[in-house]
Amino acid sequence: MSDELDREMFRFILEVGAKTINAALLINGGAATATLALMPTAIEHGYLIGFAIAGLMIFAVGVLSAVASFAMTYLAQSRFYHRPSGSTAGDNLRTSAIYFTAISCAMFFTGCIAWAVSIALRSGA
Repeated sequence: MSDELDREMFRFILEVGAKTINAALLINGGAATATLALMPTAIEHGYLIGFAIAGLMIFAVGVLSAVASFAMTYLAQSRFYHRPSGSTAGDNLRTSAIYFTAISCAMFFTGCIAWAVSIALRSGA
């Protein structure tokens, strides 16, 4: 019974991790796409374009962090599969995946702040 419960819990953790990484990728990718779509309007209305471009770059780093998190998760799972009794390398890769996901989420919020500054400090205002 305990072994079955452990496997079910492990599957649940994998699913939650995958959904978290997907969410980080989607929010940063969507924000980067929206930034590109709104760039002509921002230029036309005199927003500080430097901050908008900074926001775009920050969202791009967020996307790259989410992709790195996917890679670290894959490598960690591969390591755990081949060495189920415990793997320091697998633990390190899993920790890296968690950090990359957290960085990706932080990049989204930082990019939003860059856009807010661009809007607040209009060059023509």
